[in-house]
Amino acid sequence: MSLTSGGWTQATGCGPERPAALPAPCGASGSLLGCQTVLMSVRVSVCHSGIRPLCLPGAGDESLRLQLSMDPGKSGEFRLTLQDGGGTGRSVTIAEFDLRTVKYEVKSPKSHELSLAAPPHDRISFNFRCE
Repeated sequence: MSLTSGGWTQATGCGPERPAALPAPCGASGSLLGCQTVLMSVRVSVCHSGIRPLCLPGAGDESLRLQLSMDPGKSGEFRLTLQDGGGTGRSVTIAEFDLRTVKYEVKSPKSHELSLAAPPHDRISFNFRCE
C-alpha cells in the first residue's frame, strides 16, 4: 500500500527494492523481505498530522503495534514497521520505513513523531500506552 492524496492505495510491485520510505505492499511482512530480527514491539495509537489524510484500512487503535527490526545480514539497516494485529492472530504490515529515510523525534515519553526526510515531509505521531 502507498500513501496518496486520497489516503492509502494499493501499491504496484512487490519486490524488495521498493523505495525505502514507502509503506510495504498490502499484506507484506518483514519475512518476505529477508530474515528480520525484532528489537522491540509496542502498542500505539496513531495521529496523522501531515498534508494527506491517514486512513488505515480496518485498523483500530487497540490492534496497532510499532515494531523496530533489523536484518542481521545488513549491518546498520533498521526498519520501523506499523502493524495491525486485528482479531485474526496474524499481523499485517500497514507501513514500513527505513530509518535512514525518516526523522524520528521523541516529543515526550508517551508521544513520538516520525516525519519523512524527503518531500512531502508527512508526519505521523505515535502515542504509547503504559504496558
